Amino acid sequence: MKGTLREGILIAVGALTFALAFTYPILRHFGQPGFNNDWDFTWQLHWVPYLTVVHFHQFPFWNPYKCGGMPMLANPQARFLTPFFLLHLIWGPVVGLQLEIVMHLAIAWAGGYVLARAMGRSALAAILCGSLFPGSSWFYLHMGVGQAVFLPALYLPWFLALLWIATEQRKLFMAALSGVVLALMFFEGGVYSVTQAGLFAGLLGLVLAIQWRSGWPLMVLGIASLFAAGLAAPKLLPSFELMQQLPRPTGFIVESHRIQELLAALFSRIQNPALHPQLYGIGQFSFWEIGAYVSPLVAPLVLLGIITRPRQTLPWLIASLVVFGAAIGDVSRYAPWSLFHHLPIFSSERVVARFLIPLTLALGVIAACGVDFLTSSEGRFPLWVVGTMVATVVLDLWLVSPPLLLQAVGGTEPTIPVSASFQQVNGRFIRFNMYAWTRANQGTVNCYEYAEPQTTVLGYRQPGYRGEQYLNGPGSIKLLRWTPNVLTYEVDLSQPGVATINQNYDRGWRLVRGQGRVFSSQGLLALCLPRGRQRLEITYHSPPTVIGTIIALAVIGFIVALY
Repeated sequence: MKGTLREGILIAVGALTFALAFTYPILRHFGQPGFNNDWDFTWQLHWVPYLTVVHFHQFPFWNPYKCGGMPMLANPQARFLTPFFLLHLIWGPVVGLQLEIVMHLAIAWAGGYVLARAMGRSALAAILCGSLFPGSSWFYLHMGVGQAVFLPALYLPWFLALLWIATEQRKLFMAALSGVVLALMFFEGGVYSVTQAGLFAGLLGLVLAIQWRSGWPLMVLGIASLFAAGLAAPKLLPSFELMQQLPRPTGFIVESHRIQELLAALFSRIQNPALHPQLYGIGQFSFWEIGAYVSPLVAPLVLLGIITRPRQTLPWLIASLVVFGAAIGDVSRYAPWSLFHHLPIFSSERVVARFLIPLTLALGVIAACGVDFLTSSEGRFPLWVVGTMVATVVLDLWLVSPPLLLQAVGGTEPTIPVSASFQQVNGRFIRFNMYAWTRANQGTVNCYEYAEPQTTVLGYRQPGYRGEQYLNGPGSIKLLRWTPNVLTYEVDLSQPGVATINQNYDRGWRLVRGQGRVFSSQGLLALCLPRGRQRLEITYHSPPTVIGTIIALAVIGFIVALY
C-alpha cells in the first residue's frame, strides 16, 4: 500500500466520524460515571494513579487503598502507563476514560483500514474491514459493564497491520513498531489482549511460513515479540514478580459452549441478555463475555472471500477456526482451549468466549476480500451496489452495538464521609464499593482483584485493631506524613522494639531515613528499631522496574538506530 496525504486525511476523518457515531450514548451523558457491575473496580483502579500524581506528586508504585496495600504499577490490570493518562490528569478519571473510549475506537477503525490496504484491498473493502472489528458488540458489552482492560484490544488491527507490512516488505523497523504496539497493549492492562494478539499472530505467521516456504514470517513475529518484551519490561518484570507471589486461581473452572450459542453471539441482533435467555448466564459468566455481533449480512461476504480468494484468506481462515474452537472451551482433552490452558500464560486465564474478539477482526479481513471480488473485473458489480452493502452492514452494527453503552452510565455511588487521616476498613460489602471508600481516604481490606491476597491487615472497627501504626513495647510513635509511597514517623523508644504499620509487607519498602530494619511481621510492614528518639522515613519503590527501565531505554535506542 502506498499511502497518500489525501487518503491519510480521509482515514483520520473517517476514524473520528466512526468513533463519535458509535459512542453517542456516552457523549449524551458525557462526564457521568457508571456504577454497575465492574465499574467500581475500574474507577478505583483509575482513581488511585490519578490521586497519587495530582495530589501527592508521586509516581503510582503502590496502592495502599486496596487489599491492605498492594503494588500499583505491578498490577497487570493497571492502565496508567499510556499517553492517554494525560487525559486523566487534565480532566479527571471519568472524563479521561470516556475520551479514551472515543479515541481507541478511532484508532481501531484506522488500524483495520490500514490492515486491509496493506493486504492490497480496495478502499471500500478497507472501510468494511475497519468498521467490523470496532463495531462488533463485544466492545460495547465489555465497556458497558466497566471492563476497561479490554480497551487495548482495539490496537490489534495496528499490531497485525505492522506485522504484515514488516513480513511482506522485510522491514525490521515495522516489526519493531509492532512490538511497540504490543507493549502499549500490556501497559494499558490488556493481559488478555496481548496473549490473544500473540496467539493469533503466531497462527498467521505459521500458515504464511508454510505458504511462502520461508521462515521470515515467524522471524518477524519473534523480532516483534523481543521488542515488545523489552519495551514492556518496566511493568512486565514487576508484574511477573507479583503474579508469582499472587497466582490467579482458575483450575476450578471448566467452561464450554455449544457451537449454536457462539453463532448466535456472532449473528443474533438481540444482544440484550434480558431478551436473550438462551445465551445469558452460560456457565459461570454472563452475556457480556459472550456477545460479539458482526451482522448476518457479513456471512455471505465472508463465504465469497473464502471461495474467490482462497490463498489470501487461508491464514485468516485457519486462525479463525482455531480461536473459534478455543471459544467452544473444554469439550475434549485435545480441544484448542484444553491445550492452550496448559501453557504458562494461558493457564491463568478464563472466559473462553473472549476468543471471539480476534475472530471478529479476522471475519472483517475475509469479508473485505469478498468486497474486493465484487468490485473487481471478475465480480463486475456496480460500485454503488457494493457500497450500499457495506453501508448497510455498518448501519446494522450502529443500530445494535452502541445502545449497549448505556450501561456505562447510571447507578449510584454510596456516600461515605471522608476520613481526616488514612485508615483501613473492612466489611462484608466493601469489596463492591472500593471506589467510594478510596475517595473517602480509606483502604479496603476486603477487596476485589484478579487474585485476592491473604492479609492480616485489620479494619479500624475490627477486634484487635491497634491503629494504622503501633509499637510492640514501651515508647511512642507519631505519624508525621502519610502518602501512598512515602511514610514518615517520629518514634521514641526506651528500649529496642518493633514498629508495625497496618499495611501489607512488600520487599519494595525501604528505610531511607533513620536507623532500623524493614521486615515482615506476620505479613504486615514492620520495622525493627533501636532505642532512642528519631525520625523515620520509609519509601516504596520497585527494584524490577529500575531494571526494566534500563532495558526499555536500550530497546528504544535500538529502535532509533533502526529508523
